[in-house]
Amino acid sequence: MADAVDATELEALLVRLDDLLAQLERTPGATAALALDAVRALSEVYGTALARIVDLASPQLLDAYDRDELLRHLMTLHDLHPHPLEQRVLRALDGVRPYL
Repeated sequence: MADAVDATELEALLVRLDDLLAQLERTPGATAALALDAVRALSEVYGTALARIVDLASPQLLDAYDRDELLRHLMTLHDLHPHPLEQRVLRALDGVRPYL
């Protein structure tokens, strides 16, 4: 299952999710508000579970999580990224430096 979605498909899923949430936010009424509350609650539950996983992970496993695009995205979304922002920026700059 881990390889079921490649990077292109993942990007498409994230864009679709953003579009669906934007549509819900623009939709008036109690049903749309209830749906948004359910999404927020579900996100909080998954964020709490992910925080527990991050807390229990070894440094090697955290590095592996960081190499996975989806996990990196989720950890950043939930403010759980194992590496400080400065370290991530420096690593990103190192990656593009050869092209500058």
